[in-house]
Amino acid sequence: MYAIFAKYGAGGRSVPHTHPDQRLVTVISGTYCAGAGTEYDESKMKPLGPGTTLIVPANSPHYAWAKDGEVIVQEVGNGPTGTNIWPKAAVK
Repeated sequence: MYAIFAKYGAGGRSVPHTHPDQRLVTVISGTYCAGAGTEYDESKMKPLGPGTTLIVPANSPHYAWAKDGEVIVQEVGNGPTGTNIWPKAAVK
């Protein structure tokens, strides 16, 4: 089992990617805009505030954006883990 903290600077983004393990993500601070799918689409993102928890299933393409300022999230899962950028990922 592991726990990591990820910090997104204001405007920071993650392109569509997957992880081989399921993750429990908790927003610690800021507004975390989360999206799911293989194409980065701001119109499909959901803003999540501090204390919000979401489950990202293993091998499920997803992406994020710190649209309104710095964001910190905690991610918990069972390793081994990794990150695989979606092959045709592009931020538009």
